[in-house]
Amino acid sequence: MKISSVCISNYRSIDYLEIKDIREVLILVGKNNAGKSNIIGAVTSAFSGRVIGPNERNHEGNVVIGLTLDISDDDLHVFQRRAILSKYKKYDKWYEEFCEKIPSYNGDSVTFEYVCTMTGDVYYRDEFMKNNPYISEIFPKVYRLDNMSGITGLEDDILMFEGNEEIGKLRDNRCIFDESRRCSNRFDCIGLIEKKKPSELTLVESAKLFQYKLFMSNIDEFAGKVNRNFLKNGGAPLTISYEMNNDVSSLLKFETKFHNVKNKTVSNLRELSNGYRSIYNLSLLESSIDEKNALPHIIILDEPESNLHPKMQKVASDILYRLSKKNQIIFSTHSPHMLINFTGDNIAQVSLDKEYNTSVAQKPSLSRILDTLGYTASDLMGVDFVFFVEGKQDRTRLPMLLSKFYPGVDLNRISIISTNSCTNIKTYANLKYMNQLYIKDQFLMVRDGDGKDREALTKNLIGFYEDSKRVDLGYLPRVSKENVLVLRYYSLENYFLDPRLCVKAKVVRSVDEFFDILYAKYVKYLYKNNSFKAMAAMGIKIESVEDLKEHFEDILVYGRGHNLYDIFYGRFKKEKEEEVLKRYIEYADRETFADIIEKLDNISYFNARKVNTSE
Repeated sequence: MKISSVCISNYRSIDYLEIKDIREVLILVGKNNAGKSNIIGAVTSAFSGRVIGPNERNHEGNVVIGLTLDISDDDLHVFQRRAILSKYKKYDKWYEEFCEKIPSYNGDSVTFEYVCTMTGDVYYRDEFMKNNPYISEIFPKVYRLDNMSGITGLEDDILMFEGNEEIGKLRDNRCIFDESRRCSNRFDCIGLIEKKKPSELTLVESAKLFQYKLFMSNIDEFAGKVNRNFLKNGGAPLTISYEMNNDVSSLLKFETKFHNVKNKTVSNLRELSNGYRSIYNLSLLESSIDEKNALPHIIILDEPESNLHPKMQKVASDILYRLSKKNQIIFSTHSPHMLINFTGDNIAQVSLDKEYNTSVAQKPSLSRILDTLGYTASDLMGVDFVFFVEGKQDRTRLPMLLSKFYPGVDLNRISIISTNSCTNIKTYANLKYMNQLYIKDQFLMVRDGDGKDREALTKNLIGFYEDSKRVDLGYLPRVSKENVLVLRYYSLENYFLDPRLCVKAKVVRSVDEFFDILYAKYVKYLYKNNSFKAMAAMGIKIESVEDLKEHFEDILVYGRGHNLYDIFYGRFKKEKEEEVLKRYIEYADRETFADIIEKLDNISYFNARKVNTSE
């Protein structure tokens, strides 16, 4: 579920504005006091249903915030499983009642308005009902990042207990063995509790057992992940623990503690500096990305780059990009580094009109945006040739190829820029500044094949920059077929899966072992992967090791590289992995990387520096 449009009337600096065609990411850019935070405030107010005070209005009258929520079939099935709006077990019956209660649902989306009157009454209306109380029941979970208190609601929920004589014991958090002592949460009592029948447990014992099961399920592992990311992102010398809060009013609420290993002090989030708070919020978001059971949400952030070093701002942008694959992300920013992973379609430029009301321009000139935010392409200074690659690890693999097949190349004069997409703002910005330098057309965009038609992908990429040139005339170099390489295989990882070379590089002991391992992984989980499902839909059946061997080339073309590569290389640490890859390339010939080598041979810069094959 995501927001696809928003319309705001009479909120703070906003008289009226509308933002349409919102994608998985909406980025609000603009000068200070232009109204970016007011747009964010309006959206979060609409979902929370809070009363908007008289001082928060642009003029007298109702505050009206209209939203369109896109609802997928998956969302509907989640609603049905959770008995939202209807308790029918049969989906058809449930769906019928859902449509009766949400008449504005058109099969794809729901459009409604939040209204806050001058007297403080709040209600939700659609085109069929002035006050539809059911609308708020289908709202997605919305999290807003606040550097002062963290990400509201993301860490835990509150469970209330009422009306039991043992609540006093819970409130005082006394030890089960000795009520004169406070519970130390070491769970020494669990052995005794587990010997009892469920019907024999007291409320305190039940709560303690529930606490123990909840805490031991995944909190330790998650805390370790957050600590690793917190340390990596500059959080030393602090470490983090999640301690169960035993106050009866928030029995299941985890309290975040920060342990300073240097001076042995313990702090909570509000006691930390702004910088540490930002790093923690970033680490928490990063840690939640790979949680298997994480549900899609809408995450709203107001200037997430605040108090972060420019290098960490790039890390934050990368984390938000990865979060956007499963969640909708809305954020405001002043930093060009926060834009680098996204496209112009994600940006709305916020400004004040002549009446000092907030206005929005969608799909603004990227060139002007970058100039306004002060972007500079420092990676391009003193280089002769630029590669744009889609994977971070490609930055280390590509130089190995160049060293083997083009020994005359000085790698210090080559810039390899990792982007998540060849059409995102980072690529655009670097192309713009290349056009102002002597490099101009000395670049190559290396795009993953993704199992798609290579010619169509090439044409689309060239077309994108032709359209961009018409908008930002004179700012961009010409992007032609000579500047684009769409890989034959799904991604660069798949070029390192030649079974013979894997044996020589000591990745596996034999070719048979290679295929046995791959088939075992296919039977276990690979067949569930979308790329392998697509292969099955094309009629490529894999029911044995022999089928795997027969269709191995198809697997390299259509199989997601990250999944395949990790099967064989995932066990190697960074330095060891590089050593193994160098050994692999050492035994490889030009045919192993045929489409890549052929492309580079046709570029004069590399042709003049390649290995002399006539020797």
